[in-house]
Amino acid sequence: MRIHEIYDITTVLGETRHTKSELAVHKFSEETFVIKRIECKDEQHANDAFEEVLKIKSFRHELFAEIKNVFIQWDEGVSTFYLYIIKQYMKMPNLSSYIKMYQGQRLIPLSFVERVLSSVADILFKMAELNLIHRAIHPGNIFTNEIKVRVSDAVPKSILSDIRSCTAEDQDDILIWAPPESLKCGEIVGKSDVWCLGFVLLHLMHCGTTCERDTLKLLKDAMKKGTIPKNIQNVLEEGYSPQLMHLVLRMIAPDVTERISIEELHAHEYIQALLEFTDSKRKLRRKRMMKPLSECNLPRTGGLRAMLNYLTDNIEHENCAAACLAWVAENACRADADVPDLLPLHVWRAIIVHNENSLVAEHALAILAHCTVVGKMHLEEAKSTASMGPNETTFLETLIDNSTFWNANTFQMIYDLIEKHASVDRVLGNGFALLDAVLCPPGHISFQTKVENAFWVKHGKLSQKLCEMGFVDLILGALRKVREGISELMRPALAVLWKLSVDRKNAKRFIEKGAFVAVYNAMKAYPQHTGILNEAALCVCALASESKCRQFPPYSSDLFSCAN
Repeated sequence: MRIHEIYDITTVLGETRHTKSELAVHKFSEETFVIKRIECKDEQHANDAFEEVLKIKSFRHELFAEIKNVFIQWDEGVSTFYLYIIKQYMKMPNLSSYIKMYQGQRLIPLSFVERVLSSVADILFKMAELNLIHRAIHPGNIFTNEIKVRVSDAVPKSILSDIRSCTAEDQDDILIWAPPESLKCGEIVGKSDVWCLGFVLLHLMHCGTTCERDTLKLLKDAMKKGTIPKNIQNVLEEGYSPQLMHLVLRMIAPDVTERISIEELHAHEYIQALLEFTDSKRKLRRKRMMKPLSECNLPRTGGLRAMLNYLTDNIEHENCAAACLAWVAENACRADADVPDLLPLHVWRAIIVHNENSLVAEHALAILAHCTVVGKMHLEEAKSTASMGPNETTFLETLIDNSTFWNANTFQMIYDLIEKHASVDRVLGNGFALLDAVLCPPGHISFQTKVENAFWVKHGKLSQKLCEMGFVDLILGALRKVREGISELMRPALAVLWKLSVDRKNAKRFIEKGAFVAVYNAMKAYPQHTGILNEAALCVCALASESKCRQFPPYSSDLFSCAN
């Protein structure tokens, strides 16, 4: 089977004479991957590269982009063997983007540089233990969302040798970051990648102090000499720390015998302190989960007030918090039952402390949806507490008020929570039910183009912000689960889709990502499900009202035959 029979290519990410990287969507699972195609000299070269990539594929690290598949394909049209590497897609910007953003503006924060150092050093250390070399550590292959750093695109030795044999104009950017020994004896396990990482760090530290031309000149000179001018060193030590600067200088030494190894770097007290800090969150979670559910002793007969008091006293215990929220969702949030004004505040506390627990996420979303339906939460911008002291009555009142408001800040927290547990159908379903409740004030929804709609005039920008956050992908991803027979997600996902698509900018976003097909498939799969058909029909109306989509797609007649 040819590669284009399995994947739809959407974007060309980069191309050199011998390599090409493309963003692709799997035609059946509809997951997004990066496909790297490498031209090989002959069959032997292809087989050698294939064996090397298989070794890299076996490497596992939570911060390393997983290689999903690798195979060789013969292209008769050009009589060439191609090596295809299917990789995990990084939904984060790379360091090159951050360097451009900070270049000549301000220093990149120390915490950011330290996170890159500790994360990449840990990956390289684990690779060296397996006698693996990355060979492509540079800003374009390191991705981050400022919370997590991930590394991609390790290069096999045989491929790098082929790149090196090209003419200068056809050579890959990898060679710009190649260590001095690369041309002499080849890369050295535990040493060569350290050199590359050192220059990545130097690039990050220096870019904020001057223009791009001066930074590149500094890097070029340092690659030859293994040191930097004393005046620049002093500036960087002042902006960061002498200890970090000293480590970087040891990493970029041209002489391999003088360069710090990855084992020494990883064992260094500075790196260990950073790793310990990063891992402290995991240790804290393990501590929070030490109290088993059997020891929680929930006050099940004391009512909602007793349960919330218990939640306050046991908020640090993850299993207790999950059990409390489950009880509240199942017993206190039935039909239109009234709830205390402080309930949302209790739920937000549980979300902040235990956002890694899918049960907490599931029940917290259900409770917040109920609070919205019964009028305890509504759309409103957060009030500022900046000028208030923490002991002032007005501060506490404002804090409570803000916990009942839906705005860009609270929606971002909800998106992060749902996205973290997107593989859990109940979390997705409750998340969509929550959005449905927020976007469903009676009397405000209209499909008539000429009718001024007060609700969307007031909250249109917020609905656009929701789509910018990533809810479009979450909603369409849920609809595509129709193949798995998961009907519970269909109605709430469709309900949110059409409400967001009342805004034309949002409708365009949905259309561009295949919303019509997703809606059609949902209707076709459940032709007798009235709830799904009603919501799907509203989706078609909302999407079709987008100014650039006056004509329905070819299968629109099928849509309405399903609805009828």
